[in-house]
Amino acid sequence: MGQIWDFLIVQPIAFLLRGLYGFVHNYGVAILLFAVAAKLVLLFFSFKGKRGMLQQQRLQPKIAELQKKYGKDKQKMQQEQANLYQKEGVSMFGGCIWALIPFPLIIALYGAVRQPLTYIMQIPPSDVTVISETLLAPVTSAQTLLDAAGAEATIASGELKTAQDTLAAAAENAKDAAQLEVDAAQRKLDAANAKKTEAQATLDQVSADNKVAVEAGRNGTLELYIANKLTADEDFYREIEGKGITGLQKINFNFLGLNLAAIPSFNSVLLLIPILSALTSFLSVWLTQKFSGRPAAGGSSMLMMYLLGPGISLWLGFSWPAAIGLYWIIQNVLGIPQEYYLTKFFNKKLDEEDARKAALEERRKAAEAAQKEEDRQRRAERIAEQNQKRKPKRYKLKPTAAQEAEESDGEE
Repeated sequence: MGQIWDFLIVQPIAFLLRGLYGFVHNYGVAILLFAVAAKLVLLFFSFKGKRGMLQQQRLQPKIAELQKKYGKDKQKMQQEQANLYQKEGVSMFGGCIWALIPFPLIIALYGAVRQPLTYIMQIPPSDVTVISETLLAPVTSAQTLLDAAGAEATIASGELKTAQDTLAAAAENAKDAAQLEVDAAQRKLDAANAKKTEAQATLDQVSADNKVAVEAGRNGTLELYIANKLTADEDFYREIEGKGITGLQKINFNFLGLNLAAIPSFNSVLLLIPILSALTSFLSVWLTQKFSGRPAAGGSSMLMMYLLGPGISLWLGFSWPAAIGLYWIIQNVLGIPQEYYLTKFFNKKLDEEDARKAALEERRKAAEAAQKEEDRQRRAERIAEQNQKRKPKRYKLKPTAAQEAEESDGEE
């Protein structure tokens, strides 16, 4: 899995970054151009994510009504909410899923930036090992001497113990000879301890002289340190060439006086990068909310939204090389106008869709009302017809003779 990730994600990113640096010969500008390219590549996902987020925002009033109606019945609430999303054609996780797409990119960029010898300078792993061993050779040599002195002192301590046991068990006439062996073993142990102390002092001194390199080796940033040293230290570069490693590309990590290969700390000017990263992240979140033109959720969820992104930016800014912080700043700055125009574009589209839906709903209701009226009239006609059929016929009685005579007199 790691090899697939390296081949499909990290290597292409390193290739692009390497090509940009070879074109502009400025590491900071290369990061800037890479951020612009990444923003363009991720624009499709930004479209999807923005549309999904705005659709979800438009459903919030209806979801609030469902919460009032089914707030006590969580299972019913979830079912009704799922039905609402399905009816409106909105994915419950659409906005979140697309927003997560850039994270693999920045993790891959981190891998490429943190290991410039391997990914940007394309030095084979075996040569990286040789360079690392050459850099740390004084420390390694001093540690080897200390280990040897320690082993010698351990052996001498064992010999002294053996000599002491021999002395304790020796007969009276052999104690003098045994004592001589004890004294010799003690002198040997003292000499070994002195040698060990000297080796420890040498190691401490060498470690102090190479403190940054030693710390880089411990915290996994040795490649960053070596890449800087190959550019700044001509003697070290020639020493590496003497090992048979030639044609190395020198990378100047300085940008506006800042070393983008270093990890920011509170006692360096690089602390500006994590701070700016956090500030631009907060500004991006705040403006995005303003651009939406819709009220956001209040309380703790609102506070979490405003603080989570900037907090992560600040924390990672002091944990990763400054180049990553610069990338994040550029992404945040570019994201502000992008959010503005995408929000404006999709709000217009969604307003048009809502208007069409409303018109269709009005026509549907009008058609239903007309159909109901037609059905009512038909029912009324059927009822009237049925009533007419059920109405009894009236028969005239035949007049009597007296009645006929009266009618005749009346006519005369």
